[in-house]
Amino acid sequence: MSNTEKEEIKKPNLMKEIKIDKLCLNISVGESGDRLTRASKVLEQLTKQKPVQSRARLTIRGFGIRRNEKIATHVTVRGKKAEEILERGLRVKEFELRKGCFTKTGTFGFGIEEHIDLGMRYDPNVGIYGMDFYVILKRPGYRVAEKKRCKAAVVSFGVKTTRKRKKKKIRNGTRRYTLYKHSKKMMLGTVELKKAVNCPKNENINDWIAVSVVDFYNKISLLYSAVSGYCTKESCPTMTCGPEYEYFWNLNGKATRFSAPEYINQLFDWIERQIDNPKYFPVEESVPFPKNFRTKIVPNIYRRIIRVFGHIYFSHFTDVSETMEALPQLNLLFKHVIYFIKKHKLVRSSDLESVQGLIDKYC
Repeated sequence: MSNTEKEEIKKPNLMKEIKIDKLCLNISVGESGDRLTRASKVLEQLTKQKPVQSRARLTIRGFGIRRNEKIATHVTVRGKKAEEILERGLRVKEFELRKGCFTKTGTFGFGIEEHIDLGMRYDPNVGIYGMDFYVILKRPGYRVAEKKRCKAAVVSFGVKTTRKRKKKKIRNGTRRYTLYKHSKKMMLGTVELKKAVNCPKNENINDWIAVSVVDFYNKISLLYSAVSGYCTKESCPTMTCGPEYEYFWNLNGKATRFSAPEYINQLFDWIERQIDNPKYFPVEESVPFPKNFRTKIVPNIYRRIIRVFGHIYFSHFTDVSETMEALPQLNLLFKHVIYFIKKHKLVRSSDLESVQGLIDKYC
């Protein structure tokens, strides 16, 4: 074989090989109840995974749909299982899709009218359901492309971040500063985390809670900065905590939808205003805390901090996992916050529903 012929034989570029990142299967029922339960059973039989039920974002009276009502069920599969199910779906479509099924990036979707066309056995007790297929494609090294979004300015927990907020400080020489040092000493020692949240003897419980609020805020804002390069308007167009919870910002008395980075930045700005307000967090120790400090002011702050934890875990866990230093810090801080608010009864159990699965796993 001549040199010219050798040059013509090119090795395939493995970095250009397109693979299936994930396959999302969705069945929209339009109502909660028995039909939705049966639809979930169909997805579970097909994928051998437990599906998640989705809620309506808006009220549509013409269709009898109420906001936050469960109306659909979906499941995400990956790897060989995704390839096998996708092939069955494409076989139903005779391997032909319209041009409109594809996006500019190659991601595509399509629907089938009857799930039994996938080779599933018909069950008269379940019925027949249509199903949507959404396919996300990727190439090797796609994570590197995502990292290019990060306009590096600060290094936090070993990764570059886009923004670092100014740390809220506790004035040196005060009783609260002593409590802050005590808290840090407890965390560095061998004391159990559940005991570290106890208020020291002969100390004001409000001072202890105030110090902890400032400390937790500093830590969660720093941790969020570690993933802020991935949390963009494009990747997170809404502020969600898993598939079932979406949060709106109260803008001039109106619930307004924001992207996750916009929502979280407004949330952090709001917390800073609370901490900087001497009516809520008195600067002078001789000034008493307001009567609603533990019943309203602090609970409102913690409810919002929990939302940030939920968004990081559900939407950016993979991004955090890539950083060996950030993931243990995230898990430790989450446990610390949960133990603290439960010990001092600062939020209701209903406020923790969105992260209850995380609490069961890590706490």
